[in-house]
Amino acid sequence: MKKFIYHMKSVLGFLITLMFLVTPTYAQEEETHLKFKGIAITGTIENFVEQLKSKEYKLIEKSDDSAVMTGDFANSNCTFLISATKQTSLFCNCYL
Repeated sequence: MKKFIYHMKSVLGFLITLMFLVTPTYAQEEETHLKFKGIAITGTIENFVEQLKSKEYKLIEKSDDSAVMTGDFANSNCTFLISATKQTSLFCNCYL
């Protein structure tokens, strides 16, 4: 009987270890980015601005690390400030 309990503890320990090894891998495959109007909020500011232009948003002003655009959002004409990091020019914020 003691051998059986020891064997079951070993099997249970193996299954728990396997579960912890497989779960992080599965979670990483499901990763998705937030989206705004169907556009993933990721990448460079230039890429994000170009995708918004294709959805009929208008570029008002642009610099190396920010852009101001206007367009329809929630049935209102809104002005957006889009900003990026200065070091990498990667999109990081969007303010209404």
